[in-house]
Amino acid sequence: MSSFMPDVIVAQAVDKLHLKSPIDRKTLNDEVKAGLDRLYGFQHDDGGWGWWVDDQSQVFMTAYVVSGLGRAQDAGYKVEDQRLNHGRQWLEGQLSEHPDMIPDLRAYVVYALATTGGAPKDALDKAWGARDKLTDEGLALVGLALGAGNRGEDGRPKEAAMLLEKKAKVTDSDAYWSGNYDGLMEYWADTSAETTAFALKLIVEQDRGSGLMTKAASW
Repeated sequence: MSSFMPDVIVAQAVDKLHLKSPIDRKTLNDEVKAGLDRLYGFQHDDGGWGWWVDDQSQVFMTAYVVSGLGRAQDAGYKVEDQRLNHGRQWLEGQLSEHPDMIPDLRAYVVYALATTGGAPKDALDKAWGARDKLTDEGLALVGLALGAGNRGEDGRPKEAAMLLEKKAKVTDSDAYWSGNYDGLMEYWADTSAETTAFALKLIVEQDRGSGLMTKAASW
């Protein structure tokens, strides 16, 4: 997934921004197809993904792959619905089986589900209800999940963006959101780049008038 996702994002950016790419499109498409085939080969019988072909399915890894397959669909690539739906079903089962799931991990699961067809309402509500326990990255993920498919009747995505804007570290030239703990994989690390990317994505969707957009992109 970590090599497949950049291929998808490059392809999508070239199309959306009408860029003249130095990358041969057929080569890029071939790489995406090879990435999909490899991901399918790693899917477990229960629908989830782990680190290997024959280990146990992991919540983080399955959410990572499911969200990535959704990005591939958004970019116009053909993804096998059966594969994606099986992964989604496994994630929904994990939400039910683990009511005390780590808040940031729950946020990532509902984000993966919401952006690939929809997340259960109770799971979204529970993720939002734990917002005070979330890292900035987790808050951004919940806001994006709530905003997926939302036609404006739910004010929570906007509220999440407003909360994040108050938490930004701002200088005269840039803005960012810092993080030193990865709540998705449970280890200490500098997650500022990832956190800022998700926060910026939410603000772009919910508050296009924010003065933090250009500063965060610059950072």
